[in-house]
Amino acid sequence: KRQPLCVLVSRFANDEPIEEFLQAASRIKDCTFYVTGNFKKAKFDLTPYMAEHIKFPGFVSDNDYQRMLGNADFIAVLTTREMTLLSGGYEALALEKPSILSKTKTLMDYYGDSALYTENKAESIESSIRRLLANLALYQEKVVVHKNIKFKDFNTKASTLLDILERL
Repeated sequence: KRQPLCVLVSRFANDEPIEEFLQAASRIKDCTFYVTGNFKKAKFDLTPYMAEHIKFPGFVSDNDYQRMLGNADFIAVLTTREMTLLSGGYEALALEKPSILSKTKTLMDYYGDSALYTENKAESIESSIRRLLANLALYQEKVVVHKNIKFKDFNTKASTLLDILERL
């Protein structure tokens, strides 16, 4: 049986606590971590995090990216900014993958109990990863339920909008 696989969706942008994530990941040897994005943009030394279980694929094609996310057991997407919804969060939801997201009001309001939330500190991220690993099946169920709720909500809003447009 293969180790669980986590993909950190990143762009190595200033609002992403990637170094804190890597500090956490380096202490969890029973999970493989892929960190997406252009790692050449890292504002810190990646050398200490070059480990057998931490991989930096760099920029990959859309197909390879979709395959990577599809193979993931869970997806992490982190930001230090409030009022940011994170496209990686949408991707995790669309693919019905459990996720770890930064603990912001915006993300918690949108993703509800379907995600696990973390402070952007290494200890909190590590704790969240370990908790998700221990409860993958539970979070898998939660994300499927939440996706269905969002899908129904979207269809209701779309139908209402179409009704309004037809009456114009």
